[in-house]
Amino acid sequence: MNVIKNNFTGKTKLWEVFWVHFIFLSMVLNILTDVMSTIESSAYLFAWMPFVTVWQVWVACGLWQCAFNTKYRFFAYMSRVLSVISIIIILYYYYELAFTMSDLF
Repeated sequence: MNVIKNNFTGKTKLWEVFWVHFIFLSMVLNILTDVMSTIESSAYLFAWMPFVTVWQVWVACGLWQCAFNTKYRFFAYMSRVLSVISIIIILYYYYELAFTMSDLF
């Protein structure tokens, strides 16, 4: 639970948030999402997506909060830019999903 709390309070080092959470674990989640999207029943994917969304928001918050836990200011500002881009992608995904779902009904 300390990892979750430290991300939100900005106590984790930026390299850890970026490389472990944002790159590696997000890649694992993307692979699992791709596997779930191949399953014929979309119920699995719809059950999985809230977890992925919470994960992405947690990582984006961690990038924002822990941005200045580095000695290089450039990386701090770039991590904040990545955090904003990540939130925009999440919002766009749900915007697109809403239009896809409206076509089904």
